[in-house]
Amino acid sequence: KGRRAQRRSKQLGIGSSFCPGLLPSNSPGQDARSHCSAVYVAALEAEGFRRVGDVDHGCGAWSVSIFASQAYEAEVRLNSDLRVTAISERPLCWLHATVVGRRGTSVADGAPDALLSAHDLRFKVETAEPILPGSPLFEMVLPGGRSPIIVRGRLPAHAPHLDHRLRDRISYARRLDASVAFEMTLDRPSDVGTPWVLCAEVVTGTEFMGKNFEMRRDFCDLSLKLDSSVFARALRQGSSSTRSLGEKLWIEARSLSDALRRVVSQSGTQPFRP
Repeated sequence: KGRRAQRRSKQLGIGSSFCPGLLPSNSPGQDARSHCSAVYVAALEAEGFRRVGDVDHGCGAWSVSIFASQAYEAEVRLNSDLRVTAISERPLCWLHATVVGRRGTSVADGAPDALLSAHDLRFKVETAEPILPGSPLFEMVLPGGRSPIIVRGRLPAHAPHLDHRLRDRISYARRLDASVAFEMTLDRPSDVGTPWVLCAEVVTGTEFMGKNFEMRRDFCDLSLKLDSSVFARALRQGSSSTRSLGEKLWIEARSLSDALRRVVSQSGTQPFRP
């Protein structure tokens, strides 16, 4: 028992698993993900969100997590050519809350693309510090500025130039396959300032985890995002403005949640084919 506890204490990073959306499992088929994306898009449009640009299919962007130590993690972002576009510290979460839905049933149990009839809501306020090229931290996690992974058949593998120490510290990679963005201009909450824009994004892709990336989760996620300048302005104006902003976000999130339930319950929803 003592040895097992000691081994656990030496493991790098913080393990977590959270699938808040409408997919019923971590390994859904393509039909289920297309159906899920269609539901997200339909709900956003019903709530008045407008699409920003075209759907970005097969974009092939990656993000990779590297544990420099037990307490320090860096996130490396790569484009489809595996060129480094950004590197930052793991986001620091200032607020983290989850409203758990009753997710035990799907609308059409047994159907190959059946979705859950309920979902969870997660709220986060987080910041991330960039890691500048040439800094000791940059060289520690990304020696030479080269990609820490290679891709074979759309699957990640450790880059050959990595030494054994760094290989052991890379156990998570995320591939983005498609993304579609939306936005909606909202009336300002009291005391917050000018009208502000709420952004939404529907993304599909795959996460790879564990030693040699042997575990995977196929996902289709929906997120709402608020520009940091709006939140910062509310904080500067005091608790009343911050609370007004939070209440407005809560109302919009719940309204979209209701729209999702309505769209999921409708019969004959077709897979998303932009």
